Amino acid sequence: MKKSLKLIPILLGILMTATSCLYVDRDDDRWDDDDYYYNPDEELSLYLREGRWYPMSKSGLTECEFNSYMIFRGHSMYTYDCHEVNYDAGTFSVHDGYLKIHYDNGDLMTYRIVRASNGELEIRSTSDGITYLYVRN
Repeated sequence: MKKSLKLIPILLGILMTATSCLYVDRDDDRWDDDDYYYNPDEELSLYLREGRWYPMSKSGLTECEFNSYMIFRGHSMYTYDCHEVNYDAGTFSVHDGYLKIHYDNGDLMTYRIVRASNGELEIRSTSDGITYLYVRN
């Protein structure tokens, strides 16, 4: 009987520990460590930074843009190279499935990321609805 009474606090401790793990408050400051949190925006941003992106269709692009490629570098650099000359540059951000590009000339373009997988990137302009397909090399 005494042995089973000693087991009750241990079992209660195990039960309290197990049930405390069922609820996780993501707004809690203890969850600032990204090692425990999947961030889809960061995953898309990393995906964009892998290699050069070549357009698959001329739709909505100039001849120079179609014969060129895009490079995403670091956390914020975006470069559109045209015949090895810096054609357009700015910063980019990914948030909630959208790619925003702030060009150095002051223009802002927003694209909805339709698909980003298997070395392909499909984006749709929110301003004119043109869909662009790029492949990674």
